[in-house]
Amino acid sequence: MRDMAAALILVAAVVVFRLIGPLAGGPVSLVLANIAPLAAVVVAGAVYLPRRVAFAVPFGALFISTVVVNWAKGWPVASPYTAVVALCFVLVFAMAWMIRGTRRVPAVVGMTVAGTLVFYLLSNTVSWVFEPAYARSLAGWLQAQTVGLPLPGAPPSWWFLLKSLAGDLLFAALIIGVCHPRTRAAAVAPGPVLTAPPAA
Repeated sequence: MRDMAAALILVAAVVVFRLIGPLAGGPVSLVLANIAPLAAVVVAGAVYLPRRVAFAVPFGALFISTVVVNWAKGWPVASPYTAVVALCFVLVFAMAWMIRGTRRVPAVVGMTVAGTLVFYLLSNTVSWVFEPAYARSLAGWLQAQTVGLPLPGAPPSWWFLLKSLAGDLLFAALIIGVCHPRTRAAAVAPGPVLTAPPAA
């Protein structure tokens, strides 16, 4: 129960952190863009939360925060991009569900990195498809995945990937630190020691 409460608190903290940038605006929004560890939240839900809430909690948090972020930025709540983003995270959840029974630290960290990369590649591919400024060619797709569009003051796409990885790995470290030691201790806790009665 304490593990679940700690995981829920961390998920709520991520949602609040995700909302700070868009609601604050200005330089704060640019600095905090893409740092929110969304992939790590989905992986944590699939691996550590009880089955009855493993899907609902992270996706409910992502849905609420996405609605608020889109509203703050003046973007439509529902669009092809948001639909693909949701499908990306469903895929990440399905991938993380496969390691639910192990909860090994390397597996959780590796799945977090994989989830970040899957989201980055697919979301940038959607941008390449719907953004008319990109050339409809392999070169245009590579541009979307690496440097992005040459907008004034905008960093390249790979910079957002590094920020996403940093945020996801930090959250993964926190959730592992909260939940994994207790899981491991419960697994290796010694049972009762049986001793033979003294000889008569």
